[in-house]
Amino acid sequence: MLLAQMQSGKTGTYLRIALEGIHRGFFEKVYIICGSCDVALREQTKGSLKSAIKSFSLEKIPSDSGAYECLKEKLTDCIEVFWNNDLKKKAPVIEEKCLIINDEAHYAQSKGNNPYKFWKKSGLEKCLFGDFTPLREKDIRILSVSATPFSEFVQNQKVLLGVEMETDVPLSQKNV
Repeated sequence: MLLAQMQSGKTGTYLRIALEGIHRGFFEKVYIICGSCDVALREQTKGSLKSAIKSFSLEKIPSDSGAYECLKEKLTDCIEVFWNNDLKKKAPVIEEKCLIINDEAHYAQSKGNNPYKFWKKSGLEKCLFGDFTPLREKDIRILSVSATPFSEFVQNQKVLLGVEMETDVPLSQKNV
């Protein structure tokens, strides 16, 4: 979990994690998802991603090198952004060895919300409740990002107390 105050740099932090993760070979794909309907926030995130890719590529390789454009293209191809309506219309098919960044994670609290439907369709909804087995099997990591992480804390407390034990799989707490 990435927890921080509003306007404190969460987006820049998770974009850096995504870019470094792809560049170093930790992930083959990064999906940034969000349940917000705010179109301006989606466009801001896409703009931030584009700027971050350019800055990161310049940091790693001089712009006059052909490898610069190659890195920029690779990063652009490997990171996708899906907001609420995108998840409803065309949710991504999740590949192995990837990172899913759940921005504004509190939007996935209700089973009626599009992010929860995405988790369920991807076969990963158990991870929201502490069963990380599907993630381990596919080498998937999730970074949950929020300035209002109340539901994350509640779920961790349920795991700690042994509430909602539906399977024989021991549940795990989410790390901060």
